Amino acid sequence: MRSNASQALPADVDALAALPVESLPLSGLQELIATLAPQAARLAGIVSRAVGELEVRSGGQVPAGASGLVAPTAAWLREAAHVSGRRAGQQVRTAVALRELPQVRDTIVDGQLTPEHGRVLARLVGRIEPAALLAAQPDLIEVARRCDPDSLAVYVRHLLA
Repeated sequence: MRSNASQALPADVDALAALPVESLPLSGLQELIATLAPQAARLAGIVSRAVGELEVRSGGQVPAGASGLVAPTAAWLREAAHVSGRRAGQQVRTAVALRELPQVRDTIVDGQLTPEHGRVLARLVGRIEPAALLAAQPDLIEVARRCDPDSLAVYVRHLLA
């Protein structure tokens, strides 16, 4: 069953895709980009949250079409999202890891961090004691807010070293 929001989103995206960007002034292009980029990141965070839930709830095997066959979540995601197998596997691993960092995951969905920040912070899962990692989330989020994902990756490598 589809929610009203998931039914409205494609129509909204279609309307945005129909915008004649070539006729927008520079300020209009900047405004469009500044408005849409954070929302695109939020949508990616929402998809990631759903992928993690799908992987965990399904035990990693999901129905793959009308045939009744099942496939690994990453294989299904590769087809559903039209991404490479490597990218689909990375998305599943990150999404599952972010379940262990619920404040980080929610901060991405809220648009305060990017999915790239989440991928970097997900590297800490399994490498730092779970209770300590949960407790450290507010500090990790604060550090991530102050820097780009590449700088955050340097910080995470330092923590792991």
